[in-house]
Amino acid sequence: MLMHGMFLALIAASGLVSGQPLKVAVNGGVGLLASPNAYKTVPVGCAQVFGGRRPDVFVNATHGIERGLYLYRWVRDNEQGQPVFAEPVRVKHPFGNHSPPEGSIVQDAAGAIHGFWMDKSRLVRCRFDREAMAFQRVAQRTLTGLPRLPDAVAILEMTAERMDVVVTCSNGAKYRPPGDQNTDDYLLYNGAGVFRGQWPRMGLYRFQLQGDLTGKVNPPQRFSESEGEILSGVALTTVAYPGKRGNCVIAGTSLGNLYCFEAPGKPKRPLLGADLRLIRHPTIGAAPIAYPNVAGERVDLIVGGEGSLYYYAFTGKFSEDGSPIYSSDQPVWQENALLYAGTLAVPNAVDWDGDGALDLIVGNSEGRVLFFRNHGTSRDPRFGVGVPLKANGEEIHIQPGYYGIQGPFETRWGYTCPTVADWNGDGLPDLLLSSATARHEVFLNIGTRTEPRLAAPRPLYLDGLELHGMWRVKPAVAKIDGRMTYIMQDDAGALHRYWRLDDYNVADGGPLRMEDGSVITAHCADAAPGQKSRAKIAIADWDGDGRLDLIVGTAKRGCLPEPKAGLPWTLRRAGVNCLQVVLLRNDGTNTEPRFQPPRILQFRGKDIYLGAHSNAPEPCQLGIVSDGPNLLIGMESGRIYFFEHKDITLRPEKNK
Repeated sequence: MLMHGMFLALIAASGLVSGQPLKVAVNGGVGLLASPNAYKTVPVGCAQVFGGRRPDVFVNATHGIERGLYLYRWVRDNEQGQPVFAEPVRVKHPFGNHSPPEGSIVQDAAGAIHGFWMDKSRLVRCRFDREAMAFQRVAQRTLTGLPRLPDAVAILEMTAERMDVVVTCSNGAKYRPPGDQNTDDYLLYNGAGVFRGQWPRMGLYRFQLQGDLTGKVNPPQRFSESEGEILSGVALTTVAYPGKRGNCVIAGTSLGNLYCFEAPGKPKRPLLGADLRLIRHPTIGAAPIAYPNVAGERVDLIVGGEGSLYYYAFTGKFSEDGSPIYSSDQPVWQENALLYAGTLAVPNAVDWDGDGALDLIVGNSEGRVLFFRNHGTSRDPRFGVGVPLKANGEEIHIQPGYYGIQGPFETRWGYTCPTVADWNGDGLPDLLLSSATARHEVFLNIGTRTEPRLAAPRPLYLDGLELHGMWRVKPAVAKIDGRMTYIMQDDAGALHRYWRLDDYNVADGGPLRMEDGSVITAHCADAAPGQKSRAKIAIADWDGDGRLDLIVGTAKRGCLPEPKAGLPWTLRRAGVNCLQVVLLRNDGTNTEPRFQPPRILQFRGKDIYLGAHSNAPEPCQLGIVSDGPNLLIGMESGRIYFFEHKDITLRPEKNK
């Protein structure tokens, strides 16, 4: 397995390092602040740890390879007033080696730093030891009287003698409809297209406790108007608006809205942007913490979730009905940053702007497609921060909406899987794209070689019907014998080839086959419907024999070339993680390919494991190219790893 600690190592030069993630190599190495090697970046509090002018930030890295609690030291504010932090320092806590549960970190008037976490029904109070960089448990108390287990927690008021604690609690609704969700005939929607499940909602409840968590605890008081006040899960923080009596609770939701609760019994107020529209956080799972402004007022917000951190500055104003008004979302920055492309990054290396250097075009779970301009050369690339690509003048932002493969709560995950190729042969790179919608679309480049401009998306059609396949699949595109071919994962889960007829129409070229003529499928036999998919397909001459091979990034239950005995899923019994990149060598011709049994790619004889959801390989000409193409792999944490061709080895077949 690739060493876990390598993502924290500094790369002295901006050049590529085999086996390590790309770094930000412009703007002094300052890039977006996101978890080092996990796909959620959840801020849990701020405090003066290192004595800077503004507080430092504690971040919980959840859901990924390197989960844990991290501390980021505030360094400065940039010219736009956006905070810049140093590289993370790992913080110990009493909940094992991974990330702690839902929690809140606060600093009292004497400067002591306290951590509060909900461990099922127990509220655990900890104190931070600066020298040990560790939270140490000092007290705990079971909270009773709630209809169900509490979830998020925030400290409304705290003195040495007493605390007011606000927690969230679900209304108990079951999101998934009844039935076996692992079968293909499981139905999320009825015949009228209406979701069959229930709507989990959250209410807020307040406990009044003694500071040491001893003594009698009165029954909780409901802080929100109802027990189902907010749709979907939430995270909590408290702010102290000038002129308001007491602290207010800010709740962030899974779908991105943010709400203010001023006092028990009062209606919630949505947080508004400067345009007086409701704020909808750019990424999934809005998790806010209060962050003091330059005057020391605890009114600004840093908000995380499945993505990098964002900063919202309070304008000092409220709407007529009392909603707080904030600035638009602004980035939060980190020094010596790794390049960040959004979670579940799907990279392409292509000279997008015609300057002779390979750039990056990357899709992500947010549903966007980002352009990373190369400020160096293809041999020594220097990338900065990605810029969203636009089509027909608007940013590409795929959102599946109410009708998601896994239900309406999947609405915010676009899972864009782009492929760049000159689809219509006019010498300009076009964008071909699939996503969470399982549709396949083309964005034609109607600009110039040095100033690309994408037209509005148009679907690809097969026999007059929109081309459709499994969701979250990156198609492979190549020119073969003068014709453009398009390879994707079809409705049956097979790798399927189509031939371009014109800009928007394709002809069926049949499924791809092994040497024995069997069809290549990409999932295991017992995969749930939403897992029979997610293949990230690339086509390239990997071994220099003139024949185009397949390099496929697999999902959690990926199984090539057939469901019962394929790779890598069948290796799970031997303790091998089943999210690997596989190579299928072409033993036929480019026009009539026949593929050898798959082989798992390794890095210098060790497995390459880059997450649990999917990975996205991209054979490329970045760096020093000798024996064959080098390889980029996009991982679930939003990092993109680089591997030299000479360092890529094949797992021995005897270990099958």
